[in-house]
Amino acid sequence: MDRLLVLLLSAAASVTAFSQAQERYARVRIDLNNRPDGIRDLLARGICLDHSDIEPGKAIIAEISHREMELARTVGFEPQVLVEDLSAYYAARAATSPGRAKDFGEPGCPGTTHYSAPAHFVLGSQGGFFTWQEMQDQLDSMLAYFPDLISPKVSIGASHEGRPIHVVRISNNPNSDQGRPEVLYDALHHAREPESAIQLIFFMWHLLENYGNDPGVHLSAG
Repeated sequence: MDRLLVLLLSAAASVTAFSQAQERYARVRIDLNNRPDGIRDLLARGICLDHSDIEPGKAIIAEISHREMELARTVGFEPQVLVEDLSAYYAARAATSPGRAKDFGEPGCPGTTHYSAPAHFVLGSQGGFFTWQEMQDQLDSMLAYFPDLISPKVSIGASHEGRPIHVVRISNNPNSDQGRPEVLYDALHHAREPESAIQLIFFMWHLLENYGNDPGVHLSAG
C-alpha cells in the first residue's frame, strides 16, 4: 500500500519579513572587558545572544537589533558595529548569487545520494532563504502547477505572533481523506532556523515534479 503524504508548514515569527520591517539588526562585537558576569548582564537586559560567537572572557559577536545595542550601553558596553544593516547586507549578497539552487549531494561520493534541484525551486531573498510572503507564494505556485497532486493551503491555527500555520496534502487525490496511512512532515518550529523551511519546500517540489517518473516517489493510490 502506498503512503499518503501530509506536509505542515509552520509560521515561526522571526524569519518573516514582518519582524524584519519592525526593527533593524546589526552584527556587532561586544568587548566583555574581562567582566566575569558580562554575558549574564547582557542577558538580564533582555538582549538575545543565542547563535552568537563567544570568545570566553573577551568578546562576543552577535546579531542584535539597534534597540538591543542601546540596552547594552545601559550596562556599560559599547558595541562595535561590524555590519550596520543585516537586511541590506543579505539582500546585496543574494543579488550577486544565482537565483537557482544547486544540486544536492556529490556525484560519485561514497555514501551520498545526488539530487538534482527541482525545476520549479528557486532561492528566496533572505540570503537564499524565504520570507513569509515568499513561503506563501511557493505553496500557491505548487497548487497552480500541480492542482491534481496538492491541496490548497489551509490554516490549522496561528503562530505566537498571529500568523497562520498552514497544512497541505500531497497525494494523487489531495482533496479527500482516503483513510490510508499518512506521513506528516513539518518545518520551521524555531524562528531562527529558516533552513528547515527551505528543505521542506525543496522536498515538496521534488515529490510533485517526480511523481509518476521516479519509482522512489509514492503518493497514495485513489
